[in-house]
Amino acid sequence: MTTGDPEYAATLAASYERDLRAERQRADAAEERMRVMQAALDQASVVEALYEHELTAARSELADVAARALMLPSPVRDSLQFEAARPRPSQLATDVRAFMALAGQAMPSAPMVPSREVTLLRVRLLTEEFVELLEAVGMQSETASTVRAFIERQVEADACGFMGKVDLVEVADALADLRFVAVGFDAACGIDGDAIDREVARSNFTKAPFTMRPDGKVTKSASYEPPRIAEVLRAQGWRP
Repeated sequence: MTTGDPEYAATLAASYERDLRAERQRADAAEERMRVMQAALDQASVVEALYEHELTAARSELADVAARALMLPSPVRDSLQFEAARPRPSQLATDVRAFMALAGQAMPSAPMVPSREVTLLRVRLLTEEFVELLEAVGMQSETASTVRAFIERQVEADACGFMGKVDLVEVADALADLRFVAVGFDAACGIDGDAIDREVARSNFTKAPFTMRPDGKVTKSASYEPPRIAEVLRAQGWRP
């Protein structure tokens, strides 16, 4: 077979074609590796920025807590100092405990089943917020009415002695699941829930001086300021 032979030329061309395909495959593989590496670098930059944002927010929250603590009555400050000896609670937990202390609501130092009155109050409060959520996502008012009616039937059953014993382990598990699911809903909506929590806490403290409903819920005083949820969402980039 000589260089002028058509068969030789065809064989040579086929060899070049194979080599070209192999080079193209290597180039494609190299390009894919570069794309993956760039994506990893981009992700690392995002994570680094996120951590930096969280660190800045944590420092700001710590300063806010310290400033608010100085404004609280001494029994409340003492209560918060006692709590500080434990593993550090979340900002939301700190705000809630401060609110309960100001309202004179009991907070036992060890796990225990609260009184029936407190248990029913907490269930009612959770129900009210759950009903608000149902209405906020556009569910029919009949659904909310059904939930309210169910809870009131349970309250009536308790008054008649028909309700069973409280299982504290299951209560703790359910409350943890509720918090987990709620944070997940925030994430699914692209909401920074910590910022919303801070605004709601600010609003709740304006209910002072506190008065109570017959069932123990704190009512709104003349100085109450509603939470500015829409403003917080706009600051996070929400465009209605």
